[in-house]
Amino acid sequence: MDAPAAQGVAGFLKTASPVTQLSDVTIESNNDYAVYNLVSMDEKPLATAEKILVQAGTTYRPRQWAETPTRFQLGNEWVDGFSIINTGGMPWEAVNTDATISIKNSLVRSAFLIVRNIH
Repeated sequence: MDAPAAQGVAGFLKTASPVTQLSDVTIESNNDYAVYNLVSMDEKPLATAEKILVQAGTTYRPRQWAETPTRFQLGNEWVDGFSIINTGGMPWEAVNTDATISIKNSLVRSAFLIVRNIH
């Protein structure tokens, strides 16, 4: 997504490209899979916004989730995949966010990190 007041990416960012360049945002993610969205909170373009919400999400799985590599037949073809050996349970665990996000904006002077635990 690359609009004046909202920019973001989602997907397998670590292997897709080491750096994702949007109009006003640069994202370098070391996560195998992640979602990053930046949204103006004052209805101004991100380049001139004074308040910006940055949302980040990674892979979530139930605690003690376990899988093992396996091969299985899909129609007439053998494919590589995974067999789930434990579906786990609560609480869910997230892969830590590992990214550098730069914004072309000289007005934002501070940032706050809010972490939500899922139980």
